[in-house]
Amino acid sequence: MVSAVVVMAGYFWTLWRAGWHPGDAIGVGTRLYHAYRQATTMTFAGIVAGRIGTAFAAALIYLPPVQAVFGTAALSHSRLAVLVPFPVVVWGADELHRWRARASRSVGTFGTATPVAAAKR
Repeated sequence: MVSAVVVMAGYFWTLWRAGWHPGDAIGVGTRLYHAYRQATTMTFAGIVAGRIGTAFAAALIYLPPVQAVFGTAALSHSRLAVLVPFPVVVWGADELHRWRARASRSVGTFGTATPVAAAKR
C-alpha cells in the first residue's frame, strides 16, 4: 500500500509540475503528452526504486543486530541460488498477465475482432 501511494504521488507530482490540472487532456497531440510520458516513466522508476529498497532490506539479513530484531539467519549459497530466478518468474508472470489482458480487450464478445482492433490490423 505504501509503495502504491508513493508511486502515484510521483506520477501526479510529475504531471502537476508540468501544469496539469484534473480534467486536462494528456493524450497524443496535447501540450501535456510529454509530461504524461514522463509521469508514466516516473511510475515505473518508482516501482523499481521500491524494489531496490526491498533488495537492500534482504541484504540487511546478514547484519547480526538486524538478525536479532527480525529473527533471521544468513542463507547458504545453495539457498541464495534458488532465489535467482524469482525476479524473472515474477516479471514473466506479470508480462503474461498483461499480454492476456491486451488480447482479451482486442477480441469482441463472440470471438471476433472489435472495430478498434480490426482497424489496427
